Amino acid sequence: MNIELAQQALTGTMNRLTVGGMASSAEDLLIDMATHDLQQRVGFIVPERPVDFMPRSQIEERSRCSDAAADMLAHLLRSNATRLLHQWIDLCAYSGQRVPIEHIGSLLNMAVLNEELLQNIVTITGWRGWWLAQQRRDWLHLYLAIQPRTYMDRELSIMTRLPSLRMLRKNDPDAARRWLEAWLFKEHEHMQVQILRVLQTGLSIADEPYLESLLDDHQKILVAEEAANLLMRLDGSAYVQRMKDRMEGALLCRESGTLHAVKYEFLTEGMRRDVVDRYFFHSRDREKDNWYWAMLGAVPPSFWTELFHTDEHTLINMAMHPESDTHLLLKGWIDAAVHHADRKWLLALLHRLLEDRRDRPVDYYRIRGIVQSLPPSLVEDQLIRSMIEANDAAWHILDVITHCHHHWSKGFSVVVVDYLKRSIVEGCTYNQQKINRMLEDIKDFGCYMYPGCFELAFEHLHTLPEATGFLDILGLRRDMWLAFGLLKEGH
Repeated sequence: MNIELAQQALTGTMNRLTVGGMASSAEDLLIDMATHDLQQRVGFIVPERPVDFMPRSQIEERSRCSDAAADMLAHLLRSNATRLLHQWIDLCAYSGQRVPIEHIGSLLNMAVLNEELLQNIVTITGWRGWWLAQQRRDWLHLYLAIQPRTYMDRELSIMTRLPSLRMLRKNDPDAARRWLEAWLFKEHEHMQVQILRVLQTGLSIADEPYLESLLDDHQKILVAEEAANLLMRLDGSAYVQRMKDRMEGALLCRESGTLHAVKYEFLTEGMRRDVVDRYFFHSRDREKDNWYWAMLGAVPPSFWTELFHTDEHTLINMAMHPESDTHLLLKGWIDAAVHHADRKWLLALLHRLLEDRRDRPVDYYRIRGIVQSLPPSLVEDQLIRSMIEANDAAWHILDVITHCHHHWSKGFSVVVVDYLKRSIVEGCTYNQQKINRMLEDIKDFGCYMYPGCFELAFEHLHTLPEATGFLDILGLRRDMWLAFGLLKEGH
């Protein structure tokens, strides 16, 4: 009977049972198997080490995390605090510790739902988690993703294969592309797009022939659109060269020092093949704008500085002139700088947007693209200068800070707290509506701010009831860092 229960646990068909007078779940029973307790229950022998090829870094025994860290994990699992739970996993992996065995099953379930956590979860669950992942079909792709070549001989769904394919792409890009070609059109079209996005990892000119071939299939429009999005990221591709040729005469510099966009009146067959019309608007005029933006976003921004024999700051200032096609040009240049990872243009655009006091010339989505395409240290340096020099009316800077989704440095965190104090607490020119909006925007800052700044943030903002959520999260993160020994008391 006990053997049957173990088999049910392995296949995921068991809900709740009693073993030896103690209530247990399928997850508990599987963990017992991995920790040798089942040897006494049903005579099941677990090997001392996994028999398959497991990376050495994964089988080295880690010390168990502290009781305080374990209690924090239990609290986060109960409260479903997803973002903080992800940070707990990152801290546990970084600190060289492992998770308590009673939470291994829950974390494996999380890795199934979010593959970005996969590597760290396999790391902190150690060989016990590695062994368990091989025993249950729900968790099998965790095991396969660490050994990407093993998925080739398995009859599994594409969703189960995808993490393995991404891992293979990192190690052997050509082999991954060959397998992608074989699988792509066996799935429905929306899944084909997900599969094709695997090529974002390690994208190179070697992928160009395959991506160009996908542009010719007019029956698979979503696939062609994704292929175009990938091709525009390749500076040396024929796709980018075609866009340069089309745009060479599509931007004029007037004698007044303003810039004028010359739009295409008709969609040519070549433009249609390159999926320039993939963003559709009912308005004919907006449609022309969109063709222009799609082509401008595919051209490396350095093309324009070379064409006009000037620098990026001068061109951006010219584009910001009231008589220039500001919105159209900035929108396309931001996308181009993000696509081609042009750091000089990204920094120049960020600087100009932070200095601008008028209504926002581009949408917040594109501001996020700039911020998250630059190294965090460069973004912080630019924002620190802007916040220190800003007056109380420069609250638009907060719109940029809200996109800084990384662990903030201590110096940046201190300046942000001071900026919030000046803007919200001491900002006498603010009306209540603006203050409420700012307080709404900062509620997630506690997820990123340096935890050692909790006392400073509390001192300046504790009088604002609306800031309670922000302070609670920051305090919880401080306790988390302390539990892993990554933050000294009073630091």
